[in-house]
Amino acid sequence: MTKKEHRTQRKINELGTREAKCQICGQEDISMLATDKTRVTKSILEKHHLLGKHEGEEIIVCLNCHARLTDGQLDLPDGLLDQNRSQEMSSVAYFFGLSALLISLGICCLTHATILYNFVKGVQK
Repeated sequence: MTKKEHRTQRKINELGTREAKCQICGQEDISMLATDKTRVTKSILEKHHLLGKHEGEEIIVCLNCHARLTDGQLDLPDGLLDQNRSQEMSSVAYFFGLSALLISLGICCLTHATILYNFVKGVQK
């Protein structure tokens, strides 16, 4: 079982179902759903470290985006999240973190472009 499969199974066990989703926004990505055991928070925004392990440049993201980005970091190759990693490995970790951020931004832009397209198309009819 991979690390990601193990984390997913833990969330399924905590949530009590494989078909869990947010009752407000409909989020179904289990890596982004929290339970009392996985997160206690007072804010909907969090700081995400591109290098992981509370190191390096920070960005402020919502809980869902933070969970998605952090979940991706947990699947990085061995050595990239080590506290005593070399300067070279820190650079590699930074580019992995930046890549994940850019992918998330691209998905967000595509989603909004599609919504806007459908709206404009409907107005022009």
